[in-house]
Amino acid sequence: MVGAAPVGKALEERWAAKAGGVPLREGYGMTESTPMTIMARPDTMTAGSTGRLIPSTQARLVSPETGEDVAMGERGELVIRGPQVMAGYLNNPTATEATVKDGWLYTGDIARCDEQGNFYIVDRLKELIKVKGLQVAPAEVEDLVRKLAGVADCAVLGVEDPRAGQVARAVVVRARGSLTAEEVSGHVAGRAARHKHLQGGVLFTEAIPRSAAGKILRNQLREKFSGPI
Repeated sequence: MVGAAPVGKALEERWAAKAGGVPLREGYGMTESTPMTIMARPDTMTAGSTGRLIPSTQARLVSPETGEDVAMGERGELVIRGPQVMAGYLNNPTATEATVKDGWLYTGDIARCDEQGNFYIVDRLKELIKVKGLQVAPAEVEDLVRKLAGVADCAVLGVEDPRAGQVARAVVVRARGSLTAEEVSGHVAGRAARHKHLQGGVLFTEAIPRSAAGKILRNQLREKFSGPI
């Protein structure tokens, strides 16, 4: 079982190649939902999906701009309602009102859902990169970069750009020393829409900073890698 951050197909494929047929089951939850809300079941597992809602749990996907529900298959902020949702933050009514509205927990995570009810966590709402008004999910580009031979790990962050507002930049850990920035950029450019290209460049590092739970520490990345190349 795995959680804490989107896995992506690239890591799923690496796991499958090494685990001898042991399935990788994703789950999704938050401290505020004590904690589980979505789980992949052995009989309904779908590649790239974090699973389906657990019993007695409801979910919606809403537009961050309008608050209205999005259409099936479109991306929106995941909001959850169920008996596991917290009553609120202790002695902090302001934070509670911003997070729990009419019983719905606003997770701050962007997701999509297919017609079978499988959820796909895209990224954190606050982590989205806005390129000329278009949204780029770092996790989506990271998954693409990890499919390139010679990449051991990577993280994508938004850096300021005078014309586009922001552009994507990749910070990569090499699995082999000969991998070049041009190879990484070209790999993404040939497989993603133009606004998702690594127009902010590619930088290399020895390790991606992560929390104990495995989440990328993007604040540390920005401090070190958001300046001019």
